[in-house]
Amino acid sequence: MNAEVERKERQRNRFRLVLLRRVFYGVASLVLFAFLVLSWDEGGGGAQVLRVAEESGVPNAVTALYLRNRLYDTLFEVVVFSVAVLGVAFFLDGKERAGALKALRDAPLLAMARGAAFFAFLLAALFAFYGHLSPGGGFAAGVAGGTALVLVSLTPERERLERLFPRAVQVKGEKCVLLLFLVLSALACGGVLLPAGTYGSVLSGGWIPLLNGVITIKVALGTWVIGMRFLDSEWLF
Repeated sequence: MNAEVERKERQRNRFRLVLLRRVFYGVASLVLFAFLVLSWDEGGGGAQVLRVAEESGVPNAVTALYLRNRLYDTLFEVVVFSVAVLGVAFFLDGKERAGALKALRDAPLLAMARGAAFFAFLLAALFAFYGHLSPGGGFAAGVAGGTALVLVSLTPERERLERLFPRAVQVKGEKCVLLLFLVLSALACGGVLLPAGTYGSVLSGGWIPLLNGVITIKVALGTWVIGMRFLDSEWLF
């Protein structure tokens, strides 16, 4: 009888602790939200955004933040993504399924894959070249470019594509682009400046368009490597 009472008492205590934690987190969230709302004075937040855009030379303040003001953060994000690509390539190499992944042969599906790949490639080019002027950027462009490569790899053109870029070359190429990004980031962070260009033009923002392009190539190759390793792996199905 005493054991049953003790068990129920422990359950009540756990319930009280869980309830207290939830109340604490709820109150803390409300206080933080109220603080952020009250501290965002009228016009103040917008003025900060405009100042970031003007200092960087590009109208897209988001791009200015992650490729100029917070370039250190972006640098390590790119390195983490590269480590993920290396891990996937290392653990899934040699784990291909017994039957090779067959290319699409059905005419409607083949046309859809090619059309989607072409559309994804156009989006990648648009995001890469104009990402610092409008929504987009290197990461979005890289994902779109990697999607285009994966879609092409599902068509009969895969054999020709892999003859040009074998598996080892894909991974090594991704690492070489990472090294290039590290060098360019070091120059940008070290105070080496490029011409700012005309505000709002494609070549404005100093290092920003070049960094966007390098990130696009790096993320596209990494997305292609990861996507095809999983599609070819016997662990997927």
